[in-house]
Amino acid sequence: MVDNDLKKFIQEPATRGFLLHNLINRTEDKLEWKIPIKIIRESLPDMLDFQLDNKDSFSGQTLFIGGKKSDYILPHSYSIIHKHFPASEIHMIEDAGHLVQFDKPKQFIEVVKKFLGSAR
Repeated sequence: MVDNDLKKFIQEPATRGFLLHNLINRTEDKLEWKIPIKIIRESLPDMLDFQLDNKDSFSGQTLFIGGKKSDYILPHSYSIIHKHFPASEIHMIEDAGHLVQFDKPKQFIEVVKKFLGSAR
């Protein structure tokens, strides 16, 4: 029932699954979020207003993993990522959406293991 309602707004099955996993039954007819929605809602304006300063950067090794079906990490943002994270690697995984670890868990783990093996 809830999944069908979410389908109207979220087409990606992995994202719906993630959201559904964070619902709990309080009573027979009442669902609640496990995550603190009230706190997120109150903090959202501050999160959306956050801006990196041009001089902000982290020089340690950093891994960005994205799904090629997602619009969260797009090619035009690679230069911005490298500016603020100069030692970063960006890996985009085929046939994965925003929740790469659910869509392509084996590929996700391979990329992380390779990165951790080289991050010394």
